[in-house]
Amino acid sequence: MTVALLIPIAYLIGAVFLGVTAAGGIVTAAIIALIAWLLVPLLEALCDGARWSTPFICAAAAITLVGIGVLTVRTSDVHPVPSRLIYAIDADSSDAWLAARASAVRTNAWTRTALAPFSQGPEWIAHFFEQPSALVAKRVPCLSLSQPAINILSDSTTSDARQLSLRVQGSAGTTALGIRVTDAPVISAAIDGHAIDTTRYRLHTRDWTLWYWAPSDSGALLSLIVPAASTPKLEILAYSLGIPTLPRVTLPPRPANVVPVQSGDVTIVCRRFPIPSRK
Repeated sequence: MTVALLIPIAYLIGAVFLGVTAAGGIVTAAIIALIAWLLVPLLEALCDGARWSTPFICAAAAITLVGIGVLTVRTSDVHPVPSRLIYAIDADSSDAWLAARASAVRTNAWTRTALAPFSQGPEWIAHFFEQPSALVAKRVPCLSLSQPAINILSDSTTSDARQLSLRVQGSAGTTALGIRVTDAPVISAAIDGHAIDTTRYRLHTRDWTLWYWAPSDSGALLSLIVPAASTPKLEILAYSLGIPTLPRVTLPPRPANVVPVQSGDVTIVCRRFPIPSRK
């Protein structure tokens, strides 16, 4: 009965409440270890007088099954390799890269071929991912694509806070806007009138961040309250689906055992907007 109650609780805490993340895995492992500890007296009673050959046989069978899995499991059309390429433009410098996670390059020959020759990618592209991720990239031609923009609607300062009202816009066809505030802590924020409580994020980052999906053509109304003397900088990523045709760049066709995952290949355009203090 104890096990029947505790195992579902371990799953709910680790996988549902905390999500399938590193923290959730740690909590689940800790709770399962405690459950096993509670069962030790029962196991001792069950195994009293038992021969040691049984656990050794079970361990050998487990090792054999693991070995069979290592030798036989291969990627195929039924079990394809996930892939995802990013065409990233830094609008401030007119530089552009074709990028992917470093882990994908290590395990995926198609991604490795598409990015060759590659090197470590710019740090800002990693902001596209929810978790910090090592990237590799190669420089490619920079296309003249529509860029994200902001419009400062109001900027007022009290004795201890600076209140900003901004309209953040992407171009037509923008799937999402990634917003990051650097160089100043954010006291509070709201998007289209809805308060944003970053303390409820599953993953916490050093800077204030927000992904705004399916923005309208008129953009989103962002309200920020920062310290009075601060000069925040906004980094805006405009995210759209697909990669445009790049001059002098030929991407090999994906083989049958390699498929795009999540939203597939994407294009992101990054701009940074410093907001100096009012004179």
